[in-house]
Amino acid sequence: MERTAEERETLRLNGPVGRWRGSGVSANVSDSPSLRLRLILQGMSDLTDDDKAIVVKLLRDTIAADRFPLSPRVRSLRAILDKLEPPAPKPELPPLKPAGEPSMLLAKKRRR
Repeated sequence: MERTAEERETLRLNGPVGRWRGSGVSANVSDSPSLRLRLILQGMSDLTDDDKAIVVKLLRDTIAADRFPLSPRVRSLRAILDKLEPPAPKPELPPLKPAGEPSMLLAKKRRR
C-alpha cells in the first residue's frame, strides 16, 4: 500500500502511533514535548522577545521533565537553550591567600 505525499508528511511531523508497554493504551507521539519543540524550532530565524521567552520556557520544562538528564537528547536541548539564553557568567574566585604560617592541624601533626 503506497502512502500519499500528504500522509508521508503527516507521519514525518507527527511520528507513528506508539503503544505504551504493557498498558494497552495508545499514545500519539505528537503529544511528546520534544516533538513539539522540534516542530517549533523548524524554520525559526526571526524571533520576537515573546517568542523567545516561550521557547526558552518550553525547553526548560522539557529538560526538567526528562527522566534521563544526561542523555544526548537533553544535552542537545541544553545546547539550544544556551544559544537562546546564554547562562550567566560564573563569579570569579577570590585570590589565593598568601603563604604564611601552616594551619593548626598541620602544626599538631608535626609535633607528634
